[in-house]
Amino acid sequence: MSVQSVLAKIKLIKVALNLTSNASSSISRNNTSELAVNWTPKYYDKFQENSTLLNATIIFFYALIIIVSLFGNIIVCKIVFTGSSKKSTTNLYIGNLSISDLMMTILNIPLELTEILCRNWPLGFFLCKCLPLFRGMSVSASTLTLAFIALDRFQVIAHPLKPRPSYKTTIYKIVLIWFTAFILSFPYSLMSHVTNELTYEYVIRCEMKYPSPDYKYRQIFTLIALGLQFAGPLTISIIIYVKICLIIWNRKSIGSVTLDQQIYQREAKWKTIKMLVIVLITFVICWLPMNIYHTYQDARGETDFRKHNSIVWLICDWFAMSSVCCNPFIYCWLNDKFRKVAKSHLQWILSVRRIKSQKKASHFLARSYKMQLTVSRNTNSSLKFSTFSSQSREFHTVGYEKQLSIHATTNDENSNQTLSHETSAKTTGDAICRSKQSPNRNNLTQKHYLFKEKRYKNSTEPETFV
Repeated sequence: MSVQSVLAKIKLIKVALNLTSNASSSISRNNTSELAVNWTPKYYDKFQENSTLLNATIIFFYALIIIVSLFGNIIVCKIVFTGSSKKSTTNLYIGNLSISDLMMTILNIPLELTEILCRNWPLGFFLCKCLPLFRGMSVSASTLTLAFIALDRFQVIAHPLKPRPSYKTTIYKIVLIWFTAFILSFPYSLMSHVTNELTYEYVIRCEMKYPSPDYKYRQIFTLIALGLQFAGPLTISIIIYVKICLIIWNRKSIGSVTLDQQIYQREAKWKTIKMLVIVLITFVICWLPMNIYHTYQDARGETDFRKHNSIVWLICDWFAMSSVCCNPFIYCWLNDKFRKVAKSHLQWILSVRRIKSQKKASHFLARSYKMQLTVSRNTNSSLKFSTFSSQSREFHTVGYEKQLSIHATTNDENSNQTLSHETSAKTTGDAICRSKQSPNRNNLTQKHYLFKEKRYKNSTEPETFV
């Protein structure tokens, strides 16, 4: 084979490569959407269809979580931090658990809901850094608080004669919980970045960027976070509660004299442990599907969870978020004291609207009463003025006639003077007798009138609730 034939074949290969590259570039420029549809999974296409109905469903379920969580956890915080039992260490931990749930409700769920509905990240760089930080801190604070509650219960039941931790010590522990939660969640904030992608449309995403190789570091980070934030504290809590149950089952109550006292104390301990264990199990059930989903996707090497079965991700995320509104219902279900106090607070909240309506009614009645008084005063003054004017006219008309009759009546007055003295003495005697028979009659009628007026005023005032 000659050199010229070899060179000719090389030129033909170059021409073929140029043609294929030009064709591929033209396809990529003109048919970008078709290529995107080819690699996009079927569930991601279904996620884009019926967007109005899907968005309405998503808004309804997430808004339900937000409303129930705000209402329930605010009542829990009000009972714990303003009630008579605020110095109890367990109540402080329960209040801290409600604070972490409120943090998830206020700071995380609205941002996440915005990202889901927009299928984009319109909130900027700063909130992209804050969203994973808020979520990680809330989850870590909840799991660590559950572990500290288990430790506190173990200390009370296993060592009942030892002094319990003080109020300040419990506050220091809560500060330690939040500091640890911040340290564990800060790497999420460091690795979160806003990225621009072009698939079938221009998309801005808030994603976590790992060092290369991406999938290996992602798997390592997911396993470490799963162990420190979820599996580790909850495993410790489960082990402690198993030990507590064994202690309660095998030990007699200290200080109990009769069998009834032993049974009563054991039932009281079982009630508290049962409530706390159900809180722990509920948290595990809510967050376990989401952790399994992320672990499975990281093991597959999937970088964007929304490109693979987004409906499954939405269901797992909704279950995880629903953990923030479960605890108040558990407290009301299993704790009689909490149920009574929560019921009183609920009645107080419902009475606010009633008090406002009663205030409006009382203001209306008072205003109408004042108007009636002013009208009656005006009518009385007009009547007095009219009678005075008529009397003055009569005085001027009959004045002259009276002057003529003065001389005629003087003689009659002298004759009748003795008779008037007798009649006046008789009338004063009768008045004295009547006053002896019915004393303080005028005072009684006045008191009756004042009582009726006071009763009318009290009927218009709003009720007060303690």
